[in-house]
Amino acid sequence: MASTEQTGGEEFAESLLRHHQVLQQVFDAIELPIIRTDRDGQVQGLNRAAAVLAGFPPEACIGKTCDALFNPDRSAGGTGTIRRAVLRTESQVADAVVYPGGREMPIRFGVSPLFDAGGEVDGTVNYLVRDLSEERALLVQIRVLADRLAAGDLGARAGPVEAGTTGVEIIEAINGIVDLLSGQVQALTAQTILSTFYADELAKVNANLKLLAEGSVDLDLSVRTTDQATAMAGMQFVAINKEITRVATSLTWLVNDTGALARAIIHGRFGARADEQAHRGVYRSVIRGVNGTLDTLIGYFALYGPLQQIVSSEPHPRKTGQVFRSGANLDPHRREWLYDRGD
Repeated sequence: MASTEQTGGEEFAESLLRHHQVLQQVFDAIELPIIRTDRDGQVQGLNRAAAVLAGFPPEACIGKTCDALFNPDRSAGGTGTIRRAVLRTESQVADAVVYPGGREMPIRFGVSPLFDAGGEVDGTVNYLVRDLSEERALLVQIRVLADRLAAGDLGARAGPVEAGTTGVEIIEAINGIVDLLSGQVQALTAQTILSTFYADELAKVNANLKLLAEGSVDLDLSVRTTDQATAMAGMQFVAINKEITRVATSLTWLVNDTGALARAIIHGRFGARADEQAHRGVYRSVIRGVNGTLDTLIGYFALYGPLQQIVSSEPHPRKTGQVFRSGANLDPHRREWLYDRGD
């Protein structure tokens, strides 16, 4: 009887061992690091992925705490979370920075309580939710990119990340968004520059027109240096200033011709007339009117005689090339044209 019981006990022990071995094989097949601890946070078992992450053989990890494995010589990282899971009898998720093999590694891990047959917590199972290294690296790149964009560097883009990681798609998406936003900002900036350019140049045009209205031809006909955004507008204002220059030139010729006529009459050149064909529009009409007025006055004085006495005395000397013929000056139909506008 005892032999039978002994045999049964050995078979049960062998079955239990096989069960544990199969269970361990299942755990080892899981790529996610998993660690089982008791109520005090000491490691009772772990899978191969957890041992590789810790950098110790599995048997060397038994009896140590998670902090001893992953945070040597540093403040506790996971013990508090394990303790909360035990005390609250509910799963916990937390972020921590571990240092397997001295390498800094930000992680997110979970802790779930294990219960005995009586419903009491007798330990926890701890597992890595995910490695946050890529996320932290992405956050660093995003912060750097944000700082550069805030400083006005619209050509800034997030740098490349390791191929095959989830960060590749994220970086591509972020850079695509930045491309769109930068294009909009550049368009708005160009529009602002163009608006400012138009405002400044229109102010100069208005000032020039005011000077012309006041009889001054001391004009500012310059156009500000242009760039890609203002090149076409600059050409438009150059054309506008060209027309303003024509107006100023016409006014100058009108003033010069009327002044030359006045000086000619003062010097006794009563047959002198301005060439109305050299003028356009209302300026031609003005010159035609002045010439017509002189014709009428000369004709009147020619008929009534006072001009004959004035002409015969010739009180003013003539300039070289300005031949004076008293008979011609008395004839309103024979004119001495003023081609020299500086006369």
